[in-house]
Amino acid sequence: MPTDCPQRNERQGWTADTQVFAPAAFRNADVYAFLDKYMRDMADTQRANGSFTGVAPVGTYGDAGAERFGWSDAGVIIPYVAWRMTGDDAIIRRHWAAMKKFFEFVKTNRYAAGDALNYQWADWLSYEKYESHSRQAWDGKKIKPGAAAYWKYLGGCYWLYDAKLMGEMARQLGEDDYADDCFDSADAAQDYLRANFLEKDGRLLKDLRGMQTPAVFALKFELVEDAARDAALADLKKNIADHGGCLQTGFLGTSFLMQVLTEAEETEIAYSLLLQRKNPSWLYSVDQGATTVWERWNSYRRDTGFGDVAMNSFNHYAYGAVLDWMYGTMAGIQPGPKGGFDEMVELAPVPDPRLGFVEATYRNKNGVIKSAWRYGKDGRCIWTFSIPEGTRATVCVNGMCRPYKSGDWELEIK
Repeated sequence: MPTDCPQRNERQGWTADTQVFAPAAFRNADVYAFLDKYMRDMADTQRANGSFTGVAPVGTYGDAGAERFGWSDAGVIIPYVAWRMTGDDAIIRRHWAAMKKFFEFVKTNRYAAGDALNYQWADWLSYEKYESHSRQAWDGKKIKPGAAAYWKYLGGCYWLYDAKLMGEMARQLGEDDYADDCFDSADAAQDYLRANFLEKDGRLLKDLRGMQTPAVFALKFELVEDAARDAALADLKKNIADHGGCLQTGFLGTSFLMQVLTEAEETEIAYSLLLQRKNPSWLYSVDQGATTVWERWNSYRRDTGFGDVAMNSFNHYAYGAVLDWMYGTMAGIQPGPKGGFDEMVELAPVPDPRLGFVEATYRNKNGVIKSAWRYGKDGRCIWTFSIPEGTRATVCVNGMCRPYKSGDWELEIK
């Protein structure tokens, strides 16, 4: 099972960690059968109301974490990622009954009723207000009204996310009527979010604007439009700048952050986050001696030593989700429109001179896809790429996209 640190009693298959890292996992290895088996574990631990648990199989904490957004939703997200990264929909077909049962729960519950309101891990270990582990979401034993609204907002976003993914998968399986129902549910989720968490001017509620993750989710799920979208992006950029060029997001927010910035044509900021060396950042952990991905950016500091030993994992891969962005945006290797990298692949690198060069390979059934760019002393960026025999590519560079056949190629990125 996917597990974290071996040194303490938390050797369990945490579902949110798995779903946020799944795309990156496919960049490293063929994990299809592994995740298919893990989905069996999730189905085995599924509650009667349809919700999936926070760990699978059940372990030290029993069936902890059912009705936890981001964790429970792994039951939809993992099969979807496995299909998109391979083009093989067998994992969807095998677990479709459990997925539909879960989605019926989400449509009814919206993470806004029952056990879902008692506790949420939410954007775990973020540096923002209402973070759960630090107890900022509570006033004594009482959940703060702002935290409850924040949870409902994020939960509604996962309802919307689940609905869209289920709709796409239903189309793939030929269940068009059910797909229509899913997309109708996505529209209902969007209406719910806009009615309850946006101001009359279309912007996020004021209490949510001071955090990075709400803005990331609003942009990711297209909740804000036109001027309100520009304002949400401006708020996100300002928040990053106000924190010294550092992210403040936790497990859930970080998984979407780089993609959202890239799609907003703010890739330079995404690169700045990747290259940041202050806390919190990926390279901060490396500078403290990290050779694995830690649960906390500062699990160990060279000047003060170990952090809180009560919860201090040195192999907790959620933040390693950034590897998918490194392959997909930096090197530009993306799956084709029908999923997978075998028959068709998309190549669209976004270079940055601060990094100097990138070299990446992805092995498909036909051979090796290669993408490498490098800045020369003259400032020119030369991109070389290889497409194996039997694979076709759509290549996007310098604002233009065109088909390429197999072979070795070289282009200048201007």
